[in-house]
Amino acid sequence: MLSWRYFLTKVGIQVASMSLRHLIATITSARDQKVMQYRVQSGRERFDMMRFWLKRNPDAEMVSRSQIEGCWVTEYAPKTGYEHDDIVIFFHGGGFVVGGDATHGPFASDLAHALSCRVFLIEYPLAPESQLAATIQTCFTITKTIQTQSNCTHYVMMGSSAGGSIASHVIAKMVNDKEIAPKALYLIGPVIQHCFDFDEQRYRDLCASDELLGPSYQFLLDNPQNKERAIAILGGEQACGLLHLQDEVLRLFPPTHITYQREEVLAAEIQAFIQRLRHNQVHAVDNIVDNAFHSFNMINYLPQTKAYISTVREHMLPLRSKKPL
Repeated sequence: MLSWRYFLTKVGIQVASMSLRHLIATITSARDQKVMQYRVQSGRERFDMMRFWLKRNPDAEMVSRSQIEGCWVTEYAPKTGYEHDDIVIFFHGGGFVVGGDATHGPFASDLAHALSCRVFLIEYPLAPESQLAATIQTCFTITKTIQTQSNCTHYVMMGSSAGGSIASHVIAKMVNDKEIAPKALYLIGPVIQHCFDFDEQRYRDLCASDELLGPSYQFLLDNPQNKERAIAILGGEQACGLLHLQDEVLRLFPPTHITYQREEVLAAEIQAFIQRLRHNQVHAVDNIVDNAFHSFNMINYLPQTKAYISTVREHMLPLRSKKPL
């Protein structure tokens, strides 16, 4: 049975959907850099107000908050100490433009408590200040630094929405550079084709059923100039979509667990990515969630989010390492 908080959240999602579409429309229409930056900053401030609605887990604590490569990295851990020596490196969602610890810290704290391990939330460089290729390189360096500083070789990576795209690109770079890849990759509603270059009709078919992303994608599909401007602001042409990664790279991906709403606008491209992973003999879990919405995990009090964390905990069991005594 769905709770009253879920329905209240649905109203909030409608408001967020309108705000997101407005933000995209105003950013991609602005020609003056100062005007664009003002609109971006206003959008970030509104998004960060989620911190007044979401609560961190009382049984987890913020162990540290420091900068690596000029980016804030927040570490969460259970207050009673952690059982497992592995760590989770988490890249938040927010359309490459907004988001951070204010919006995704509560979810990260729930992960730390439920998984009994350390969770590192990376506030990666955002567009338009950073272009995608530079963001991927920075996140790659941050990941290596966390591995070194935490003295941990057993880790998993997680990414939500835009953060799922970044996490996947970081792994692709690790494969190319022969670095230590994570034991598993967990993606929630990941952006697969950041240049919106999947099947346009499939996007359109799913726009009506995606209450959060649908209106924004519909706007970009109906306004090609704004779409091209969005790609340019992101620096999207600097990195290929995940469906265009070479087979030699994909076949070295770790076991990948992908969760998404059945009828979200990204569903078709996510399913195509799962097929490509499986074609390359990667163990890929196709975890479809109903009665949810894109990037639902950010709302950490929802039963769907709690169920998702339980699913991750069960999936991680065979991969885990105990903390040395």
